[in-house]
Parts: sequence; structure tokens; C-alpha cells
Amino acid sequence: MEDLIEIKSIITFVFPEVDLFVFLISSNSLNSPYVKIELLAAMDISKNTNKKEICPIIIDKEFDAKLENRIPEYIKERIRFAATPEMIEQIIKKVIIRRLKISKKISCLTQIRQFKILKKAHWEN
Repeated sequence: MEDLIEIKSIITFVFPEVDLFVFLISSNSLNSPYVKIELLAAMDISKNTNKKEICPIIIDKEFDAKLENRIPEYIKERIRFAATPEMIEQIIKKVIIRRLKISKKISCLTQIRQFKILKKAHWEN
């Protein structure tokens, strides 16, 4: 019980700073009380901000997520499957690259807007 309280406090402190939650799903992981707490916290944070993303990956070959009632629908919608560690790595890399591209686009748009504001202010003076 004391461990669960410590995990909850760590999650409360650390999770808001994380941009990507990678959730490796297996029958065993879903039985862990720690995983349940982490998953609920990640879902809560992800739903409340667009900057956070959950990347659930099934690593159990015999696992059927559609039949699994321990996985919330919010997570089921995002599930990927990986049969090997290399596949897990590829999935995570793709998600990170996609997030970086989106971040760069947003940054560029912000810089363009700022430039237009400065340009307009300069020409009005």
C-alpha cells in the first residue's frame, strides 16, 4: 500500500512533464496495480492537453485488445502491435518523428505570425 502511495505522488509530480507515454500492454502488465495507476494518470493528462500523447503497444502475441475489458476505449483506439523489440523501437521512433514535425510546423507558424506583427508595427510607425 505504501508503494502505491509513493507511485501516485511520483506520477503527480513527473507525468505532467512527459510528452509521450509509451504503454507496453500484456496480460501481466494489465494485472499490475502500478500499471493501472500509471495508465489512469496518463489518460487523464492526455485528455486534458493536446501536448501529451499515449502510445499503447501490445507486446503479447496471444492478446486480443478488442476482447479485453481491462483496457479503456480511449486506449484501444490508439493501440499498435509489436512482435519484437525492434518493432517497438520503430513505432516509438515514428511517433516521436511525427510529433517533432508537428512541433516544428507550429513553431514556424508562430514565428511567421510574430514576424507579420513586427513588420506591421514597423511600417505603421
